[in-house]
Amino acid sequence: MSLLITKGMKVWVIDPLNNNAVVEIKRVTAVNLGTSPADDIETTDLAEETTRQYEKGLKSPSAGTISILYDTTEASHKVLKDLEEHKDSNITQFAIGAADGAGAPTVDSNGEFNFPTTRTFMCVSGYVSDFPVDIQLNSTVPVPVSIRRTGGLTISRKVPA
Repeated sequence: MSLLITKGMKVWVIDPLNNNAVVEIKRVTAVNLGTSPADDIETTDLAEETTRQYEKGLKSPSAGTISILYDTTEASHKVLKDLEEHKDSNITQFAIGAADGAGAPTVDSNGEFNFPTTRTFMCVSGYVSDFPVDIQLNSTVPVPVSIRRTGGLTISRKVPA
């Protein structure tokens, strides 16, 4: 059994504003990739008297967050803010590298992540929809960067040695 642990995880984004550069997001404290539940399609006909009937419909991606401790000198935080402010939606990919190995993703000719087989990766596509800065007295400044997902979660599993 190989439990997923957080110690050693890393997070990356493809920066479409900078030639699809792979950027490791620093000072990440939490990641919530959101969900993508299937909608219900009601198939109940008028003759039914007791129970509605449903079929599985299309999936509806939700929002996720990447929580960071905001550092104004950190280049990866500037990338996230630039993606949020840019006039285009800048749909891109966000990836988490599990702690079960090492290696960083690269980008293929289509502008999508290419994952090494030395580590498990989880990936979602979406855009940065919000960068809410909440400043409190005598503390760090956490920013839960909102990611509006545009697709499902994909998992690229580590290949055992």
